[in-house]
Amino acid sequence: MGWRELSTQAAEQYGVIDLDDALRHVTDRQVEYAIEQGRLEPLFPRSGTYRFSGAPECWEQWLFAACRAGRSWASHKSAARVWGVSHVPAQRLEVLVADDRVVRLRGVRAHRSTRIPAHHVTEFAGIPITTGARTIVDLSAVCSDATLEKALDDALRRGVTTIHEVRACFDDLAGRGRRRIAHLRPLLDARQPEYHPGANDGERRVVQWITNAGLPRPVQQIWVVAEGNKYCLDFGYPWWKIGFEWDGWEDHGLRRAFSYDRNRRNDLELAGWLLLQFTPDMGRRVVVDAVRRAIEQRSERIPCVNAQ
Repeated sequence: MGWRELSTQAAEQYGVIDLDDALRHVTDRQVEYAIEQGRLEPLFPRSGTYRFSGAPECWEQWLFAACRAGRSWASHKSAARVWGVSHVPAQRLEVLVADDRVVRLRGVRAHRSTRIPAHHVTEFAGIPITTGARTIVDLSAVCSDATLEKALDDALRRGVTTIHEVRACFDDLAGRGRRRIAHLRPLLDARQPEYHPGANDGERRVVQWITNAGLPRPVQQIWVVAEGNKYCLDFGYPWWKIGFEWDGWEDHGLRRAFSYDRNRRNDLELAGWLLLQFTPDMGRRVVVDAVRRAIEQRSERIPCVNAQ
């Protein structure tokens, strides 16, 4: 009966159990016999973690086992992978562990910290893990600025965390001597509460080109009512009725989407909007020149009274 309960528990843990799990249901000798017979396969040597023979092997299984063996949480690049944050390649397994613990597991990088409050960790997909906000702050210590910015926007876009949560976590840790995370500060300063990361990295890149050229920062995700229909523009200047759209083939490759886009464009233009469409093969100069000309054209007709 004990093995049946144990295997049921393992099925909810990527096929993994540790010695504490086992001894709640069976004896030491039964565990030793199961290992001898190949029913249980040790994972990390001398860690007390095992996989039921026949359980499918996967990356998450090893990460879960590392967390159980080290009494730790998935963190940094491993946590980003679990949360589904793009642009952060997870190679070695990474975990966060209390500073008073020493974790030595083959293929695992353990980050020790003196500051792991309960609200910085959680469980997701059955894996003990740092929260989305703590994950982003921790990434700032191991990623380049370019990768960090992409990861931050992707986490915001996916709802993994919010700017408010990341800023609160950053303030909590930055005041404790963690100088390596300091380069996250300018990214947070540039993202006020109304900031929207866009639907994809193409949008984010175009907005960055425009603002770096000294032009007004576009408003993102603008809702417009035109000809009785409600539409959302990717970004633009509502005070000048200038709208910008990022067009990737993956978004507009179906006939239904093609027809919808044309009807939508007609409605918006009849309502007085000037629409510019940008595609992945357009470079910085082409985009910035088009935006500058649109502003020059519209600003002569409509004063910039609401520009931010």
